[in-house]
Amino acid sequence: MHPIIGKSYVTQGYGKTDFAKANPKLYKNFGGIHPGIDFGTGGVNRECVATVPGKIVWAGPNGGWGNYVEVMGEDGWRRQYAHLSTIFVKVGDVVAVGAKLGRVGSTGASTGTHLHWGHRRRTLLGGWEYRDPSGDLEDKVVVVAKMPTSKVIKGSLPEIYAFNGRVKFHIPDMETLNFFFPSSKVQEVGEDIVSKIPNGGAIPSMK
Repeated sequence: MHPIIGKSYVTQGYGKTDFAKANPKLYKNFGGIHPGIDFGTGGVNRECVATVPGKIVWAGPNGGWGNYVEVMGEDGWRRQYAHLSTIFVKVGDVVAVGAKLGRVGSTGASTGTHLHWGHRRRTLLGGWEYRDPSGDLEDKVVVVAKMPTSKVIKGSLPEIYAFNGRVKFHIPDMETLNFFFPSSKVQEVGEDIVSKIPNGGAIPSMK
């Protein structure tokens, strides 16, 4: 699930980026890495959404993070949404995947409209541990469902669905599948299995 609704692009990735290496003082507290992914939106205050189900543990100003939302995921990792212009949620709210959290902005230690999106959790010594958040962007399972053989017409194509572990989405064709889920592992299954998975509407990436 992508953290921004609508068009966005990566302005800085996770880890020892060129910018992080050129500005070590800025990232001293993070072990010399850029601790998340920055997404630009061309100056548009697009809406941000939860990439996992969880509970809001911070919703408000937070120093250099600016207007800040943090979602505690079921896996124990907190999803960070920093530099927001507007916040839609409050501490204690329980959110589902796709829940709107706020709008991209340029508050705190920011030089332009963007979303800093990261994962962190507390260490045993009370500090913070960070990890590459891009795992949330990957759909874990993609299902390609065949039409029943008794109804196959020569030259016809199979019905195609993507299943992210929670919801099934109809995909128009294989080109669209590969465009939205280029890194996914495709598994072909029978219609009897796919029919048991509830439909979920539009592809998340197209919202």
